[in-house]
Amino acid sequence: MDVYEVTNAQYRKFMDATGHEAPWLWDRFRYWDDFRYDAPEQPVVGVTWDDTVAYCQWAGKRLPTETEWEKAARGGLVEKEYPWGDSITHDNANYTGVGGRDRWRSPAPVGSFPPNRYGLYDMSGNVWEWCSDWHDMGHSANSPKQNPKEPSTGTRRMACGGAYGMEAHILRCVSRYRPKPTIESPGIGFRCAMQK
Repeated sequence: MDVYEVTNAQYRKFMDATGHEAPWLWDRFRYWDDFRYDAPEQPVVGVTWDDTVAYCQWAGKRLPTETEWEKAARGGLVEKEYPWGDSITHDNANYTGVGGRDRWRSPAPVGSFPPNRYGLYDMSGNVWEWCSDWHDMGHSANSPKQNPKEPSTGTRRMACGGAYGMEAHILRCVSRYRPKPTIESPGIGFRCAMQK
């Protein structure tokens, strides 16, 4: 799993190399043109699921599965609410409001908060992170606990981690968002995983 979420600077290199379009906000306005989202060290947002897959393929990587993402977020802590334990403050993550280390009302520069025990930054808060899985309501109940297989079809994809502007309880390791893969949200970004 990559240590950081993919940044605007990294995504720009991908766009320059491939001719891929910049993420759009509405029909005429690009996230790249909005001071809240355009800093090079901020996580790229407004990317669709297909955009993230294209970036990962270009980088020789892939999106993590939901199960891989949660295991990485926990950082070896078992049955804890957040990557660092059972409580949360603005010293831990970027979420609704400001205080402590959290000075942002939009995505923070990656790595602005302490890493989890695996050395991964921003596993809770900042931006939701796309995962490779399709969402299937009944799939989890029928899957084995060890190495569950992800659904092969669906209409929505999975995203994990919560985002800036969200309430603290949404940032728990088990929280999920099930957006349509075509959504271009200012609260969704991604990080890559190594090829299997």
